[in-house]
Amino acid sequence: MRNRFAIASCGCVLTAAFAWWALAQPSPPALVSLFPAGALLYVEARDLRGLLGDWNRSVEKREWLGSANYQEFERSRLMLRLREARGEFAAAAGFTPDMAMLESAAGGESALAVYDIGSLQFLYITRLASARAAETALGRARAAFQPRKSGGADFFVKTDSASQRVVAFAIIGDLLVAATREDLVANALALLSGESKPALPGEAWAVDVLKAAPPGQRDLRMIAHMERLVRTPHFRSYWAPRNITELSAYRAAVSDLKRESGRWVEHRVLLRAQPAAALANPAPLANLLPLADRAAGFFDLRLAPGAEQTAQSAGAVFFLPERTANEPMDFAPPEPAWNFSKGFESGLETRIDEAPRAPEDDAASLGPLRSLFAGNPPAALLRQMTARGENRLFPEIDSMLAVWAASPWDAGAVQSAFAGVARELWSAAGQGAAWRPSAISPNVLTLTGLGRLNLFVDGRLLIVAHRAEDIAAAIARRGTAAAGPYSSMSYYNHRGQLAALDRMARMIDYPMLPPPSGDPGQLTPPAFLSGNAGSLARVLRRLESVEAQTAQSPDAVSQTVEYRWTP
Repeated sequence: MRNRFAIASCGCVLTAAFAWWALAQPSPPALVSLFPAGALLYVEARDLRGLLGDWNRSVEKREWLGSANYQEFERSRLMLRLREARGEFAAAAGFTPDMAMLESAAGGESALAVYDIGSLQFLYITRLASARAAETALGRARAAFQPRKSGGADFFVKTDSASQRVVAFAIIGDLLVAATREDLVANALALLSGESKPALPGEAWAVDVLKAAPPGQRDLRMIAHMERLVRTPHFRSYWAPRNITELSAYRAAVSDLKRESGRWVEHRVLLRAQPAAALANPAPLANLLPLADRAAGFFDLRLAPGAEQTAQSAGAVFFLPERTANEPMDFAPPEPAWNFSKGFESGLETRIDEAPRAPEDDAASLGPLRSLFAGNPPAALLRQMTARGENRLFPEIDSMLAVWAASPWDAGAVQSAFAGVARELWSAAGQGAAWRPSAISPNVLTLTGLGRLNLFVDGRLLIVAHRAEDIAAAIARRGTAAAGPYSSMSYYNHRGQLAALDRMARMIDYPMLPPPSGDPGQLTPPAFLSGNAGSLARVLRRLESVEAQTAQSPDAVSQTVEYRWTP
């Protein structure tokens, strides 16, 4: 019994000693602290090797590589430029930087910082066992590199004489450091040794954005120096959303992504370049949120949208196509897709007894709506759209707008404003634009004539929709939801809308002829909507929905985006 007690006591002492020793060891430095100052963009992964493994095994990768979207990307100027740069790096390093090389050099915790987009100057650091690091393409090619020293550690450099591309790397402990500039590796090693050097976390923008970053564990983090990024010519050229003006309002941004079973959650914070004016109270959104239908294709909630924006939204959805009148064009107009005879091309609906309506006249026709919303400013706006094209001969998008106003609506004024626009744009001599009770509900009014317009007014709530059924369903859901702290919310039902949108895209791409058999994306070049964009949408068929919530403060904009996936 004494021997057992002695053995147990010794075990406890050894365990306590080991725990004390482990706690006394210095923790490895955070990777971000090893990056020199001057980066435009910094991306950090908790487990890069695991992420690459998930991507390589995914259905999305396999289907994307065979899609029309990827074919178009391969032919793009950006891809040609990247291939040229890859060839130059291969000449400098002595091996091809491909996916196999990336997988071999991917460890657990990893980070990449981009210092120049045009010349592809970056620094990459990953935690990798020294034995594995030595077996990477970089480690095996060490003999062909020139040795250097920084921070008491060796590193290696090689320059291609033709392109002047540089490849530099170091293997120190469990870190693999690689860069396209010699000074980036040298400064990273100096920071690792404790030397005082300008570092990324010490820059004012990085200090602020890392302080604003949401707490908690994440799989991926990206921080961006927006003030410098938006001034970079290559970023302005290749940034697909083309919203440089909007991005210029921010000086820095951070985005954290957390992956969970069946969903991904992304948290973003964008720091404003200038403080915002007083922000509206988000409480009115709670009156419209219950009206939104998650079975719909898309909806978004906006706080204090303004009278002009609300009038334009109602006009574009229910009366007019969106126009870009008098917008200067800096490119030649496209060649007509079909060579019809002049008689057919002129169109059977063209009126010959009056001049064509100018876009400015159409805009002026929305005057009654502008006056309506200017007289009772909207406090919140809900826009909802659903594509219904899968089983219809002519696909349509059914829309609904709900407006919560500052004060109760005058029902007569609302009816008069919408009917007035309809008489001007839909009818001849003002005929066929009167209200009658809907067959769906006596509280819902339907506009007579060829147009589709239904109306509901109750207190401060106004609902307009193509279908009376949508208004009745919204009224049935009516209530007061808990007011969230966000100032806007958007929702997209990808899984529910994919088939209808795909059919609509095919009909737009092939309006006069049936689409080709098989995937229209296999044409060269592929049809844009059904082939290029459509193939990307089909690749992401496991994506169920995307929901985004945005909160505003005087100094920052915070967004939470949730992606729901089918396992």
